[in-house]
Amino acid sequence: MPAVARRPWRTNAWGMRAAGVFGLLLLIGLSIAIVIGAAERASFLAPPSLSPALHGHIPAWMAGPLHHLWGSLSHNRGTLKWDFSLAVIGMYLAYLLVLLCVPFLRARWLIASIVVLHVVFFLAPPLPLTDVFNYLNYGRMGFIHHLNPYATIPMLEPHSDPAFAVSNWHHLLSPYGQLFTLFTYLLAPLGVSAGFWVLKASLALASLSALLLVWRCAQLLGRDPVLPVAFVGLNPLVMVWGLGGDHNDFFMILLMVFAFYLLLRVEAGRGTIGIRPRPARRPALAVSPGRSRIPSGGNGANGAGARIGEMFGRARALPGAVRRGDGRAASALTRWPPPAEALAGAALVSAIAIKASAGLLLPILFFGTRRRRPLLIGALAGAVVLALVSLIAFGPHLPNLSDQSKVVTNVGLPNLLGFALGYGGVTTGLQSFFSGVLVLTVVACSVWAYRARDWLLPAGVAMLVLLMTLSWELPWYVFWLLPLAALARRRFLRAAALVMGAYLILAWMPLVTDLLSGLKFRPTATPLGEAHARQSKKLLH
Repeated sequence: MPAVARRPWRTNAWGMRAAGVFGLLLLIGLSIAIVIGAAERASFLAPPSLSPALHGHIPAWMAGPLHHLWGSLSHNRGTLKWDFSLAVIGMYLAYLLVLLCVPFLRARWLIASIVVLHVVFFLAPPLPLTDVFNYLNYGRMGFIHHLNPYATIPMLEPHSDPAFAVSNWHHLLSPYGQLFTLFTYLLAPLGVSAGFWVLKASLALASLSALLLVWRCAQLLGRDPVLPVAFVGLNPLVMVWGLGGDHNDFFMILLMVFAFYLLLRVEAGRGTIGIRPRPARRPALAVSPGRSRIPSGGNGANGAGARIGEMFGRARALPGAVRRGDGRAASALTRWPPPAEALAGAALVSAIAIKASAGLLLPILFFGTRRRRPLLIGALAGAVVLALVSLIAFGPHLPNLSDQSKVVTNVGLPNLLGFALGYGGVTTGLQSFFSGVLVLTVVACSVWAYRARDWLLPAGVAMLVLLMTLSWELPWYVFWLLPLAALARRRFLRAAALVMGAYLILAWMPLVTDLLSGLKFRPTATPLGEAHARQSKKLLH
């Protein structure tokens, strides 16, 4: 009789497991198709391959080892638009399916899938957009041609440089952080092709390292680490546009999550958060690399439901987690040298020196942590060191964020709101309004973090508002939010991240321009839209 009672649950579990495996295979299969298609020939799938200097041919060093594997790929641009658009939509649906089925999947399957996706996109040619060769070009300007990329536009460098031919921000002073620019200086002696592949490898390693830190952060919070890692590491926007496009955000995220890990480690050492110890007997819901996390027995449905609730509802601590106030036990498990908060502050300042968007987290983490002085000392020390290095390397020049902040993407939420209000797009006044909203949000989240003594959720809310108020909004920017949403205890932040991801997938698929034109929705056809287009074009070729 008990066996008969358990049969519906087992049937449902096998069905969910099969659905999850299907989702993983679909994610990997569509990723491989996109990469092989982009490597086949010059097309919008690999925008740098369309450079006039390449004469319509994608060089083998850029295409990678998957070159010429799909000879029957359509030459019709419209067909390719449909294929790529449907592929990324299919990937996002598969991603959502996998998230739903994570409680029924073996941890090793999910981890292996994440690693396979990283390998696939490491082997890819540069997918949208073109930033990777701008990175290399700014580095070569400084190292090879002795031109300060923060004081000299690329148009003034020798046009014979191979990186100049495949880059496109030729009238824009470098907007990238000084620490990252110094890293590109190290790549310059390798040449463009070798530097390109070393940069790709570095980004893939940074991504995997960040996921490892997300895993450890989840353990410190007393949660199953597989769910947050799947939430971050399987996201198609991060894979296709982020890792496939070879963007430097992975370095920023790595340093950000490292700062999170250090602060959580310190809090766990004081017993102020729940952490997961190493019990003599594995709890029923603990992760096992080789086993399904479906608990056996009659309580299986409740256990799996708790797992789904952990991802899409309020987070729960794992059984056996050290509870708040059990400081002595926690301290024995999580000893860390005293300057951990200082190191976290330095890591966060270093993230800002990669990309300035990490800066909004600094006040929130400062007010949300219990020991502010070490964090402040570390941040100030890191800032002083980086400022001195920047002054020696680049003089008093800073990244050119002013020009970049004036550039507008047609599908950005502020631009669409301006169009809906009848302004024809986002105006200067609207941009100032959204900047004010962001500043007020950071202040409010800092107060929230101070009162709650919890920085994780307020930091996630502030990052969400940043994404919603950016005029220059790109698809992989959702990566900034994902680790915070995955680790937060409230479901609305994860739901918001998924909705934002769905919007960015639809907004950036190649087919969207044709679809909007068919609906008579043309943000670029207004006088303001044309002015935005001229502003972007002025900074290009």
